[in-house]
Amino acid sequence: MIKKTFRVTSLLTSSMLGAGFLSGYEWLRFFTYYGTWGSIGLMLAIIAMTWILYESLHLAYRNQLFSLSQFLAHLIGPQLTHVFGFFTALIIILYSGITLADQAIFLEQTTSLSPLLGLLVFLVLVFLGARLTNSSLAKIAAGCILGAVVIVLFLYSNQTHIPLPSLSYQLNLKWLWNGLLFTGLHLFFSLAVLLPLVRETDSLPSLRLGIGLSSLLFGVIGLFIHLQILSHWHDVHTHLKPIVEILMAQLPHSVYAYLPISLGHVIILSSILLRSLTDPLLQETQVSELPLVLTLVTFVGVVSFFGIFFSFLYPLLYSTITYVGLALLSILIVQFSGKRKPPQDISDT
Repeated sequence: MIKKTFRVTSLLTSSMLGAGFLSGYEWLRFFTYYGTWGSIGLMLAIIAMTWILYESLHLAYRNQLFSLSQFLAHLIGPQLTHVFGFFTALIIILYSGITLADQAIFLEQTTSLSPLLGLLVFLVLVFLGARLTNSSLAKIAAGCILGAVVIVLFLYSNQTHIPLPSLSYQLNLKWLWNGLLFTGLHLFFSLAVLLPLVRETDSLPSLRLGIGLSSLLFGVIGLFIHLQILSHWHDVHTHLKPIVEILMAQLPHSVYAYLPISLGHVIILSSILLRSLTDPLLQETQVSELPLVLTLVTFVGVVSFFGIFFSFLYPLLYSTITYVGLALLSILIVQFSGKRKPPQDISDT
């Protein structure tokens, strides 16, 4: 049970945190801009994600749903299974592509290495990672998470004061809206990773404990990063990577310790997400793993290539994926609040 719980916790924590969590940008954009209200929004997002993941797990375990496409088809209509399969794959490919492009550009800014060369190395590593077992991916992901925790604790040890703005600051509903956007975005990838683990783990207690531990890690890391940005607000609120700015201010060469952890996390998360696509297909069809993974990585590479040379693609695709996540969140809230029952399968009648 310990091994199964560790695997679920490690893989799910990576997907809940998302690709760019260690840069601090998402925490700044969705929460820290709104001061104390943002802190409340972050805590509500943590609670909402935990609740929905638990409810989704029970629904998937009860109905033997082993992929996000099957899960969505069960909620909306079985005839749309293939549509949701294509849709899920497209979102994961786009997300992996733009995040790898962002890391290639960051690598160039830090080391002057050509972004195309950096991207090529990333794609090779993603290809190799996507062919690993989930147990191996979980161990590597745990190492990246541990490295991130060390960075967060280092920043926290040098923190002297956390200013909490008055509730009259940003007294509007933008904090709530942004909290919903964040929850939807991260929930999409969390479910994409969790549902294939239902078949592999086949232990409801391990899955439930894994969700609980993942939510705890996600919440602690998220709150610490949010508070770090809040305590350095005037210095970093205009930066795209506020945590990097804080690190560089405290240790000028710390970016070289940050870089491998950040790159490693993005690469391993892309591998985990692609694995979440290939596992259900390999279980249900006669498709060979090698050409399937190679095809997916090629598509990711195409998106990354255009992302490097056309800077407008990153915010465009990122916003699109965010609103797709919001749509998924809306469907699940309606489902789990009891306002709508999923269509019955023939096996249920």
